[in-house]
Amino acid sequence: SADDGTHGNEPWVTDGTAPGTVLLRDVNPGAVPSNPQQFVALGTRVLFRANQLATGEELWISDGTPAGTQLVRDIRPGPSSSGIWGLTRVGAHVYFAANDGVTGNELWQSDGTAAGTVLVAELQAGGNGTVLDDFLACGDRLLFESNLWTAPGLHAYDTTTGTRTFLGVAGHSLTRSEDRVFFSGISANGRELWITDGTPAGTQEVVDLVPGPTGSDPFRLVDVGNGVVFEATTTTGGELWFSDGTPAGTVHLCTPDPAGNVAIDETTLCNGHLFFLGHTPAAGRELMWLPTPGASKRDLGGASRPDLPTLGFAAGAPPTLGTTVDLVAEGPSNHLGVLLGGDAVDPTAPLVLPGLVDGGYDTVGLLLGQAITLAVSAQPSWSWPLPVPNTASLEGLGLHFQVLWVGAGAPTFQWSNGVRGTLGPALAH
Repeated sequence: SADDGTHGNEPWVTDGTAPGTVLLRDVNPGAVPSNPQQFVALGTRVLFRANQLATGEELWISDGTPAGTQLVRDIRPGPSSSGIWGLTRVGAHVYFAANDGVTGNELWQSDGTAAGTVLVAELQAGGNGTVLDDFLACGDRLLFESNLWTAPGLHAYDTTTGTRTFLGVAGHSLTRSEDRVFFSGISANGRELWITDGTPAGTQEVVDLVPGPTGSDPFRLVDVGNGVVFEATTTTGGELWFSDGTPAGTVHLCTPDPAGNVAIDETTLCNGHLFFLGHTPAAGRELMWLPTPGASKRDLGGASRPDLPTLGFAAGAPPTLGTTVDLVAEGPSNHLGVLLGGDAVDPTAPLVLPGLVDGGYDTVGLLLGQAITLAVSAQPSWSWPLPVPNTASLEGLGLHFQVLWVGAGAPTFQWSNGVRGTLGPALAH
């Protein structure tokens, strides 16, 4: 979203060049802005919320063209807004909170069409609605916080069965790591670190860092691949901790300022290093970093259309030193999958070559002649084992992988997304 001084804040699109950076559509014509927010990808399109005087703030969709930027549905008919919030994709749908003026604020889903934008369930009957927040996708489940009268706290909605389950605890700061969600849970022990797999049986406190009702108040959780780094307070503020989801694997990393004068801020993971703003008595407030807190992974670029082939580590497992992880590929039938490995290069712009469908990105340097062939398979679904030596000198090494699907029919070539794996130990240090 951007404001050019004439149209107000409206949706824009860019291909990375000045001539290719243009106003997508003046959703609310004139100088009054539509204030587009909460952009979330759904296949090759983007859903977002925007405001028109005639409809209020409602759900919109765009394929990146003016003609393809349209109102999905006026959920609360007329100029009143439906209060859309928390757009989160799970599978082929985007889930969010909205108020249609009848049921109150409730859980909705959309497949990008008016007919497919529907109320999921009236969680709080009688038109009173409920406050929904902290939306997070975990596999086929949608996790969210709700202030339901009968069960206030964390809930999981299974998108495959359409069932909702109360997880038995209130929490915030939901952060996904692999196929688990870490969060700051509230119980008789105060605020402590909790973990869930989206089921009541798999929801439990990780460790009581400060015994008793006070709690360590964990927050600023950051996914580092095989667990989370978080800030907590046991003896002083500004402590950094790591947890792999077990009591034994929850360890204190550092306390930059033993006096706890300034809290840690702006934590982020980059290439296997945790960067943050911290404070020490000698240096004051500066940019700081920790060594690789375990192995990590991230997707690069995007897959090409129309099949959107994928590549990833099995079960989301990061490439930990001394283990073997599987790279799992899914692609179109009647194509040959070629697994490529290469040097660390930034994704290029979408390729424009005869027979290559658009939308794919070269993330392993194939066009630069830097990629090597690791494996070949004619199956639409296959995996390849990646043994990672238990060699300390390899810590922090970044490996890039991608699959090129080659077929006799159109399109001849299709890219999967790229995957970067940063080698690291099982635990932070």
